Amino acid sequence: MADRDALTLAQSLCTRLCHDLAGPLGAVGSGAELLQDEGAEADPQIIGLLTDSAASAASRLRFLRALMGVPSGRGLDAEAARAMLADHLAASSSRAVPALTWDVTPPADPGQARALVQLLLNLCLLGLEALPRHERIAVTASADRRASVVLSGRGTPRDEPVAALTAGLSGHGAPLDPRAVQGGYAGLLARVAGLTVTIEAEEGELRMGVAPAA
Repeated sequence: MADRDALTLAQSLCTRLCHDLAGPLGAVGSGAELLQDEGAEADPQIIGLLTDSAASAASRLRFLRALMGVPSGRGLDAEAARAMLADHLAASSSRAVPALTWDVTPPADPGQARALVQLLLNLCLLGLEALPRHERIAVTASADRRASVVLSGRGTPRDEPVAALTAGLSGHGAPLDPRAVQGGYAGLLARVAGLTVTIEAEEGELRMGVAPAA
């Protein structure tokens, strides 16, 4: 299967899963709000937990849909991507929310812009997995499709996510393990978009640079 066909299949499957899950999650949230509005004799903490959990799950679905679903003209511009990433960081951080710097100027071509922004979000998620004790995330990109994603914090970046990305970029031995598939997908996304990714890992920092393929 060609790279583009494989990417389309993966994105379509993710889009379908997110779409099918969004409805039931929305129903749970609406039901909890209805109970609250009608003054039902239910523990307010339980209703609050249901409402918050449904909202958190729906937010994560939107984030995953943007990362791995079929890119669309709406919802994946640079500012919308920044907002989704910020929401994800706030919802998933068990400690202090890492500081986010987002300075992204996408290409003028809509297709190239969507592909670049989607790749940047994927690299951010991969970086969060590689450096769990992250404290800062800086994302920059220019209209010539050159970009960087830098995570800094404490500890040594984990080898597995970095190795999975490297394999995905090469197109050989891309991981199929669910725990490592994120890197393989990001590498495939870069290849189809005609982009390369360089990786530099050292104590307390992970740097990923994006540039057009030669």
